[in-house]
Amino acid sequence: MQINISIPDEWKSKLDTMARKMAYETNRDITYLDIIRDAIEEHCEFLDHSLIAKSREDLIYFVESLRVIFIQNLKVQGLVPFKLYDYQKRFLNFIEENDYIIGCKFRQGGFTTMTIAWAFWKAYFFPNIKIMFCYKTDREAVAAGYLLNNFIEQLPI
Repeated sequence: MQINISIPDEWKSKLDTMARKMAYETNRDITYLDIIRDAIEEHCEFLDHSLIAKSREDLIYFVESLRVIFIQNLKVQGLVPFKLYDYQKRFLNFIEENDYIIGCKFRQGGFTTMTIAWAFWKAYFFPNIKIMFCYKTDREAVAAGYLLNNFIEQLPI
């Protein structure tokens, strides 16, 4: 993975001094870029590319196993990983198998969250796709937007 960053010149000179000092102490060749790379690896959690490839193929894996989609839980008063019920898995498979869907849902079934998760997955892995949602009220549309924004914020690097 390539990460491009720019740092001020005074930081670069300080990091270069640290690198020379560390190189002398450890008796190996170290540059200021090695210090930056080590700091990024230590403080950031990166996903394995095989997990990402498997997530592209399997929506259920993306939602449940990869732990990238979190939902608000009022009992816990925080974010928890989205765990699918069997009827939700069947619904997601139905969405994936059919091009046009009109659904009649029941309250508190998680259908909005599942549908937004599906759209998020599609948009993330298949960028040349068009998805349109129609909501009854502005309030519902805004809530769906907040849910999607929450999914995006919870993505790891």
